[in-house]
Amino acid sequence: MTLAGYQRIAPLMIAVRPNAEVLGELYFLKPDEYAATLAGCDELEELHPGQLVGHEYERKLVTVTTSEGPHAAWAYVQPEPDAIIE
Repeated sequence: MTLAGYQRIAPLMIAVRPNAEVLGELYFLKPDEYAATLAGCDELEELHPGQLVGHEYERKLVTVTTSEGPHAAWAYVQPEPDAIIE
């Protein structure tokens, strides 16, 4: 899959960058595992329950392109400067 408008800036970090793209993987979760998996990912990225922005990552709804067409997906990205929690 391809995520347009982002660039890898470190091995485990992507950030908004116009005219760039990131290649990655898209995972489809079973409905009965979705909430627990997302909560586990948020905990790993140090996002507080119910929050989308942490100190190092922001969980953002993005559109990725696959060979089957576009899909909505969550991505953990570098927070925009106005989104960072102190």
